[in-house]
Parts: sequence; structure tokens; C-alpha cells
Amino acid sequence: MTNARVWSAAKRVGKRMRLAGAVLLVASVLAGCLLPIPGSVSGGISEETMASIRPGVTTRADVLLMLADPHSRSREDGCFTYSWVEHHGGAVLVFAVPGGGAPIAGATTVSCHVVAIRFSSDGRVSETRRFDGRVHGEGFTLFSLDAPAKDPCVVDAELTQRVQAWIDEVPEADRRP
Repeated sequence: MTNARVWSAAKRVGKRMRLAGAVLLVASVLAGCLLPIPGSVSGGISEETMASIRPGVTTRADVLLMLADPHSRSREDGCFTYSWVEHHGGAVLVFAVPGGGAPIAGATTVSCHVVAIRFSSDGRVSETRRFDGRVHGEGFTLFSLDAPAKDPCVVDAELTQRVQAWIDEVPEADRRP
């Protein structure tokens, strides 16, 4: 085969590849719509709010008024925890289905955060601590808008263990010499 024939064959293959790519692009647009998901925080506790929770001053009732009911409470309301999810973004692909409906597939990354608040025996805040979980992907999954949402923080066992260890720790004020 001569160089001219090789170049001619390569040009034909290149044109076919570009055509196949264009067809694939058009087919994907017609079959589904890829939408970016911006990052967001749902239910987070701001730095200003954290600064307003002052040990020795802020009471359990004050915390409940500021933050509402906690996600969890320890024995005798000695600790409250508030958790939230931060979505770092991702993408969803929405498919049109003959006969109606729009299945959705998506891939996102999230991290979970927890604020734990410890109270003294007189009902005042004695300590606060923020715990940040690792960023993890929820994976690329097919889901329905009718399905109940799962809590992505459940998969962050290491975060849960750190928070529980802090809650179980005996506060310095309650330690005996």
C-alpha cells in the first residue's frame, strides 16, 4: 500500500469517526438530557450561629429555640446532635420514555457534618464541637422521584463513631480527681 492510499484510508476512517461521534452526540441529546447539579448545603449551621452558642451562658432552651429539635439526644438530654449534608455537585441524566415518565440517573458527591452540644447539669452549654465527615460519592444510580430519599450520612461510619466517642466521653467538669 502506498502512502497516498494509507492517507486516503485514514481520512475516510477519520470522517466516519467524526460522523459517528456527531450521531452519538445527537442521539444522547434526543434520548436524555445531562444536567449539572450545583453544590448546596441543606440544613447547615452557620458560623454565626455556632458563635452565638456560648458555654456557661446559652441554655438548653436557647439551643432548642435557635436550632429546633436535634437530630439525636443522649441520655437525659446531656448532648444534642444536629447533622446536615453538603452536596458538592454532580450530574443527572434525565431520559424521556415512550408512554410518559422520566427515569433519572445521577452521580453526586456529598459530605456529612455534625454539631454536638454538651450540657452541664444546670442545663447550660458546657461544650460544642463540629465534626466533618469525608467526601464520598453516592455513585451513579438510577432512581425514581417517588422513592424515599436515603440518608447519605449513614454510610459514613467513621464520622458516626467519632461523634459517639465524643458523646460517651466524660466531660472534664464531671471527672473526679
